[in-house]
Amino acid sequence: MINKTKASRLDFSSSLEGVKLGVLGATTNKQFLQQNYPDAEIVAFESMDGRSKAVQAIKDGTIDAFASDSVLLMGELDRRGLNRKDYQTIPAQPLTCDYYGLILPKNDSLWLNTVNSFIYDRASKSIFNRWLTNYYDRAIADLDYCQNRLPQ
Repeated sequence: MINKTKASRLDFSSSLEGVKLGVLGATTNKQFLQQNYPDAEIVAFESMDGRSKAVQAIKDGTIDAFASDSVLLMGELDRRGLNRKDYQTIPAQPLTCDYYGLILPKNDSLWLNTVNSFIYDRASKSIFNRWLTNYYDRAIADLDYCQNRLPQ
């Protein structure tokens, strides 16, 4: 994610020399950036509220961009009351294709029942749809890109 006023400065086909890229520490995104953009300055955000601090750093201009999951970044903009129109996720396709899953503790039927009841509950579906309906098209496009176009 980047402040729209700086969007033209980033060309991901270049080395990104002199660009300050924020990323959560100890992540595959950090490894990817270090390997693919060694001339960029990588700024790691290590704390539990690293994403929030990174969004603030983009707003303040202390970093040029922050590499993270777009849906989580959009949620952070909303949480902070920032206007999404002032920010942009670039490039259009994902830099990496990391898939997510849900891991449940072994033999914890209470937790398993809680998760299952949320998935199947009508009220939960309403919440899910309210928060994620606008994300479906992007998620499907990203999945298509990752499965069919990204070199292995």
